[in-house]
Amino acid sequence: MNMPGPLPDRFICAVPDDALAPTTPRGTRLIFDRQAPPVPGWGVLVQDGDGKRHVRRYVVASGDRWIGAASNPAYAALKSAEDRLEVLAVATGRFDGSV
Repeated sequence: MNMPGPLPDRFICAVPDDALAPTTPRGTRLIFDRQAPPVPGWGVLVQDGDGKRHVRRYVVASGDRWIGAASNPAYAALKSAEDRLEVLAVATGRFDGSV
């Protein structure tokens, strides 16, 4: 995901891979909000300890740990502690241009 630098409070971004396919495949444009708290089952934009950004589903684990889950078995889940994840924004909707 190529969005360097600080993110605006609300923005639209295309999903960079097929980790959430088939329901949310690569290229699906999601609306993100940096002020919204993560909600179990919702999509989140996360950054790992290496600075790479991913879109995954937020899943609560034990204690204060959580998982960035993938729907597609070809992609690994990301773990908050082990992968040093930070939630950057929460997906609050899809941007499909419907009127």
